[in-house]
Amino acid sequence: MEHFHIDGDSFAVKRAELFESLRKPTSYCENQLIYQQGDAADHVCYLKSGKVKIFIASQSGFDKTLVTLTKGSLFGKASFFSGSPRTSSAVALRPSEIIAVDRPTMARLFQLQPEFAIELLEYLSKTIRLLSSQIDWLAFEQADKRLARFLVENYNPSVRTIGCTHEDISERVGTTRVTVSKALSRFRKNGWLDTKYKEINIIDINAITEFAYE
Repeated sequence: MEHFHIDGDSFAVKRAELFESLRKPTSYCENQLIYQQGDAADHVCYLKSGKVKIFIASQSGFDKTLVTLTKGSLFGKASFFSGSPRTSSAVALRPSEIIAVDRPTMARLFQLQPEFAIELLEYLSKTIRLLSSQIDWLAFEQADKRLARFLVENYNPSVRTIGCTHEDISERVGTTRVTVSKALSRFRKNGWLDTKYKEINIIDINAITEFAYE
């Protein structure tokens, strides 16, 4: 699954005149920083022309590019609307013109152009749904590996059978019984094990071990 960073997304404005009529844009040179991770997000940015890179920086100094933006993009939205510090940085990849829109101006835009507000809300809602599905996927993947490690740690090669219920396992690995059942079903389809009432018969412990600690 492709991972998504909420401050690295791109929203393309359909009606450029909404923003281009607001004020004169600020010019940025190539490689000039527009805003930095941790800055106060007191405005959202509209890219009138040029090209911008959104990226995050780790403590080790490694930069990860989230997205590259072109003309007509609205960016820096998540932190702006949440009132939290910037979670990513933005830099001009070539000479660019950017219009900064503060809260009073954005509120005025919403009043004058309610269809734009609805369009933006729909986009943000889709973003939230995407993030939610990714969180669910990550939680399941982590539970999957915890279950695999539980099986490895409780495996006895002379018996090859682990006696416990799905509910017992869920308590041991810190997840729900439904998640355990789904994970065991996946393992069974892979040919790693077979399940019976209160029993798990291990077929391929090597495959389970490799998955658990990969």
